[in-house]
Amino acid sequence: MPGVEGVNIVGLPDASVKESKDRVMAALYANNCEVPDKKIVINLSPAEQKKNSPIFDFAMAIGVMKESGDLKETIPDDAAFLGVLSLGSTIKPVDGMLPAIVAAKKEGVNHLCLTPMKDTPFPQIDGMDYCFVETLHDVVASFSGQLSSFAITSITSSEAKNPPEPVTYNKDFQHILGHKQAKRALEITAVCGHNVLMTGPLEVGKVYWPKRFHRFCLS
Repeated sequence: MPGVEGVNIVGLPDASVKESKDRVMAALYANNCEVPDKKIVINLSPAEQKKNSPIFDFAMAIGVMKESGDLKETIPDDAAFLGVLSLGSTIKPVDGMLPAIVAAKKEGVNHLCLTPMKDTPFPQIDGMDYCFVETLHDVVASFSGQLSSFAITSITSSEAKNPPEPVTYNKDFQHILGHKQAKRALEITAVCGHNVLMTGPLEVGKVYWPKRFHRFCLS
């Protein structure tokens, strides 16, 4: 809009989101985008909900590129863009990407554009098409047809080509004598998918038990 040149983010952004404008504009400059010398307002909806992650960087950049004419192709209404930008326009994952993908699916998003990530079960999220890009230039190339756009087949990882060896265990409950109550608690946890918090002084078995209970997540 007409006004003093600059970028303003509205919609209750926290400090990490407010910093996005500098990352986004630097990334657009590095990508040779023709950003207009006008006042740019980025609205994060819903306005009454606080926003607290740099995961919005990618979507903000796409919005500015679309409005400035650097991205001329049509963006699907059910598409989303997740990731943080480097100053050189590289797209990177952030903490909480998998929950964000699941949430996007619940919101009706069918096309998701993001950076490749290892150890993420993309094929298990049915009904979602993915476009994997590493820079903003890749996004433009993808929408213009130069890259495979929104296709699950674009996943290429060493894990997919070389599936890991099956995990074997040489320790289990048979090495623990007694403690029926503790064993029953962990068995119920395994069946029902509960979480377990083990507390106590040193050398009472907080590490010994999890090593013999393979459904237990030790952190």
